[in-house]
Amino acid sequence: MSPDDYLFSTDGDGLQTYYQSIYHVKHDSTFMHQQGLNYPHGENIFFTGGQPLITNVVKVLQPVVDLSNHMVGITNWMMILGVLLCPIFLYLILKDIGMKPLVSVLFAVGITFLSQQWERFGGHYPLAWLYAVPGMVWMLIRYHASASWKWTVIILCYLTFLVFAHIYYLVFFAVIAAGFWISYALLHRNRPKSIAMITLQTGLQIIIPFLILQWLMTTGVEVTDRTKIPWGFMVYRSAWGGYLFPYGMWYEHLFPYFKPKNGVEWEGLAYIGGSAIVMFVFLFFRSIFKWKKTIAVFPAEENRIYLALAISILFCIAVSFAFPFNYGLEKLLYKLGPLQQFRGIGRFAFVAFYLIEILLIGLFFRLYREKKNVTIAAAVVFALLMFSEARNRLTRAADGMHHERGTMLRNTDALPGNLDVSAYQAILPLPFFHIGSENIGADAPSEIKNFVYDLSIRTGLPSFAASMSRTSLSQAFKNIALSQEVMQIPEVLYQIDDDKAILIVCDTSAILEHQKLLLEDCTYLFDEGGYQFYRMELDERMVMHNAYEWSGLKNDWKVSNLDTDELFEAGENIWVTQKMLKCL
Repeated sequence: MSPDDYLFSTDGDGLQTYYQSIYHVKHDSTFMHQQGLNYPHGENIFFTGGQPLITNVVKVLQPVVDLSNHMVGITNWMMILGVLLCPIFLYLILKDIGMKPLVSVLFAVGITFLSQQWERFGGHYPLAWLYAVPGMVWMLIRYHASASWKWTVIILCYLTFLVFAHIYYLVFFAVIAAGFWISYALLHRNRPKSIAMITLQTGLQIIIPFLILQWLMTTGVEVTDRTKIPWGFMVYRSAWGGYLFPYGMWYEHLFPYFKPKNGVEWEGLAYIGGSAIVMFVFLFFRSIFKWKKTIAVFPAEENRIYLALAISILFCIAVSFAFPFNYGLEKLLYKLGPLQQFRGIGRFAFVAFYLIEILLIGLFFRLYREKKNVTIAAAVVFALLMFSEARNRLTRAADGMHHERGTMLRNTDALPGNLDVSAYQAILPLPFFHIGSENIGADAPSEIKNFVYDLSIRTGLPSFAASMSRTSLSQAFKNIALSQEVMQIPEVLYQIDDDKAILIVCDTSAILEHQKLLLEDCTYLFDEGGYQFYRMELDERMVMHNAYEWSGLKNDWKVSNLDTDELFEAGENIWVTQKMLKCL
């Protein structure tokens, strides 16, 4: 009821998504480029977690209605909306495969609350849209029932909408659509023209959103040195235990011997639930001993849907396992170009979860559709078990989501101290953090990251620090050098057009010795919130130690075994303090 007053996460990806969204709406002058972090370069909004669709709609509406102070609430409600839409899509799917209305309602709600996607509420907010995958499945079922251009356009609009939230949705859809296409092709082998039309339409459903995405991701950014092989493809993947072992359930302790010894990364967890496992076991043995009767129960149209779901499940599970690279073929991955970018490959597990639930529930209750008493009893038992598991899932999710906002990411114009914001161009936090390039990075305590986010929103000042994905390698090196390369003028300073000062915000108890030397050339301002504020000028006197100072130092300090003339001639390219020269 008060979505602006709570944060679903107060650290990591979650908090930076809130920050990026607020900053983009309040302070960025363009739609596709975010300037809040990674100063002076900024970054394309698709790489920052800035929710381009939501934030840019709010920016467009600003002249009419200003919602910029409600970005936290809007972000939260975009996730909460999934709780309402997901069971509706699941209900429509279950109805389409012949389920009774009451049974469809029970299991649509049960599947929604058992979904591992709830874990995304703690950080990957656009991936927490629960309705995304069920919406894809329902639309594909409707499309393949008619092969009409109307449903092609609907899917195009829906998928483009999702791609603006997170690029993984495009790949999720492509894998599911491939399963449906193969099913159609197998069952319509004698209709080549029809298969050709399905192929064309399915291709357009994937290619057009992809081209739009590629165009927007390159708009206003000329970065050519993003990480080609991000770390984690072979780490953030799933395994059989991710689907079958009841992590976090009330009966987990009953199966200690079945618990995977090496565990499963949380990205690859998607427990299908005890009900689905029981249904699978029952269907497996029935298909062996009564396979003729089992097949005869299902009409041809439903067979096509079930076959499509089954193929899609196999594809999703295989991808979530990083198959075939997990069988000693990891080197092959390095030759597959863009495929390497999907480091969180285990995310396909929560896609497979929905497909598995729909398939097993549909098959089981279709077998007993004519036996009302059996259907009711099975529905009650399975629903009770599913809802008990869902309670476990939601209890943990709710505990992790409940954070009162308080003073975090404040909607206020109040400034710290008597700070004249117009005198500064950017913030340099110490300890420094730059997360995103995958190959080079620096982290800092969450407290200072939170403080810098809040300060940036309040002042409108961007930060040299960064927390995003796939940043430029060269930009990362340049910005990290600002707090690390004390002996040399960081190249990033040569790329700054503005001659305004830099505002340093630091925790002097947590910074390194060479960073303390940097502060000796800065002007102390004041303290706020346990952090110290300094002013660093960019003129030659304060940073570059101009020629006058170099000549004075040369006469004051005697340096043995060193050609001092060469040293001072190179002074314009070297950043040296008196203490360092004395040590030499």
